[in-house]
Amino acid sequence: MTTRSNLVYALVFLCAPLGLYASCAEATIYDQLVDGGSNTDSDGGTVNPSLSTWTAKVADPFEFPSETSIVADKDRRWKRDPHYVTANGTNYLFIAGGDSSTTAERWSLSYYKDTAVPTKSSTWTMMFDGPTSTSWDKLDVMAPFASYRQADGWTIYYAANGDSTKPDYVLQIGRATSSDLKSFSRASQPVIGTPNFTAGSPDSSRPDAYGATDPWILVDGSNVYMYYAGLDCGSGTCKFQILRSKSNDGGTSFPPGEVVLSGRSGVPEEAGGVAGPSIILRNGQYTMAYTAVKDIPTKDRKSIRNALATGTVGVAVSSDGKTFQIGTKSGAALVPQLAGFSSFRSEGAFSPTLYLDGNTVRGFVSGLKNDVNGVYYGIGSIELTEVKP
Repeated sequence: MTTRSNLVYALVFLCAPLGLYASCAEATIYDQLVDGGSNTDSDGGTVNPSLSTWTAKVADPFEFPSETSIVADKDRRWKRDPHYVTANGTNYLFIAGGDSSTTAERWSLSYYKDTAVPTKSSTWTMMFDGPTSTSWDKLDVMAPFASYRQADGWTIYYAANGDSTKPDYVLQIGRATSSDLKSFSRASQPVIGTPNFTAGSPDSSRPDAYGATDPWILVDGSNVYMYYAGLDCGSGTCKFQILRSKSNDGGTSFPPGEVVLSGRSGVPEEAGGVAGPSIILRNGQYTMAYTAVKDIPTKDRKSIRNALATGTVGVAVSSDGKTFQIGTKSGAALVPQLAGFSSFRSEGAFSPTLYLDGNTVRGFVSGLKNDVNGVYYGIGSIELTEVKP
């Protein structure tokens, strides 16, 4: 097995509950790396001095520029929401792709694959978009998280909207399975759905009552957790927060989660909250890259998409996966916006994905650019450097 096949997503299970990791098979599970480190809590806003902080180096110009030409497939002219997976010696970069049209913006799921880390010239395959039927996920399909198990094949979690019983801006999290990444079986209902809506408002109050998006699965021992972004507009002002939910059936379904990270009060870059979690567990420390939402979203489909794309990337750290503190030395963004023609993130950096390359933490991040050539989305690579306490 190569070094890269032991990246973020290599973990051997002896037996797991039914669902995402079903049965007691001697198979390799490609999912979030866990090393069994010890936990020490930090709570009440107290800083835990034993936790490391991080800096990041970003690849500029970007590696996955948008292909706005009409010769490119419409489902990959814009690229965002990367998720990197290694399985059976092949490397995959799952993305949400769009048609580079601000007037008819619509997103689908696809992936690049290669024997090395995928680039824009690697083999690209479309997976699925919103169906034309009246299903709950018939509009935007975004934010993929993929995992692979040799005994069961692929599981794809994703965010989508389109439920006819709810406003069109309301995102929910779905689940699809496949043996070959060509034919998919999509769950008929979300694995994390919002409450029912009456007269445009949810029937119950929850941190994710107005939307759930950006799923990230963490397998920690025998437990399967989903970290995701929840949208709450109950106070009259909308705000994203990051929640954690523990599955009771191995990843087939999840109850509504509990908040583990909120936007910092008084920090303009997080005025709209936090979203887009990506978590690794390394040396007993949970490190979570996330989207800092600068613009306060409104209850509107395009406003929410824009808010999630026009901020910066932050990082938080934890000893228990529940209580997080900011993971940069000064509290500044891990990946800020960067103006300039060669930069892919002049208007926003968002939706990070982290993975381990040996002991080095690497990842990808989405970027939004707006220049004389128009609006477009691209994906760049990042490398994190640990600053030990």
